[in-house]
Amino acid sequence: MAKKRADDEVVSFKFRLPERLRRKLEAEAEKAGRSMNTELLWRLGHTFGEEWQRFIARVEDKERERHEFNEQLQQDPEFQKFIADAIAKWDREKESR
Repeated sequence: MAKKRADDEVVSFKFRLPERLRRKLEAEAEKAGRSMNTELLWRLGHTFGEEWQRFIARVEDKERERHEFNEQLQQDPEFQKFIADAIAKWDREKESR
């Protein structure tokens, strides 16, 4: 039996569209500072009304928070050292094979 999903559960969805339209959406997303996913959600939300606009605003907020966290993490000297050490260890293990 198929799993029952919550109405606000985010699911993956394969979508086909002409390359020209994809490039247009990508350019619009970049201008608006949104990901392609959020741009598509934003546009659909404006088609389907206020309830979906609120949902999409929450998705945008989460995406923005995730992006800001990643930016802060990349600037953190301890994180940079951790990554450098992990890469060096991986390189050493790779060479010893």
